[in-house]
Amino acid sequence: GTIAAESAKAGEAFAPVRTAAAAMQSAADLAAVRAAMGPLSDALIALSRAGAKLDGVRPAYCPMARKYWLQRGDKIQNPYYGQSMSDCGRFADAK
Repeated sequence: GTIAAESAKAGEAFAPVRTAAAAMQSAADLAAVRAAMGPLSDALIALSRAGAKLDGVRPAYCPMARKYWLQRGDKIQNPYYGQSMSDCGRFADAK
């Protein structure tokens, strides 16, 4: 299912995830998807800090966009600037 649908099963603590996922799902273009990535990542990182298990993902930070995201793997894959700056960023402790 979609992130929004799956988070609905998890209860009210996931409401910020649902809201952010719905914004991403309704994005009209790639720029809007990239803009929605920040709030979704922030919501997921907040859940993780509150004790939710997000297995296999790590927080990363883009100093250019000043935003976090979650990703799998050991190679930075920045979602904010596309292929031109896909390696911009670093793994970091989330806010």
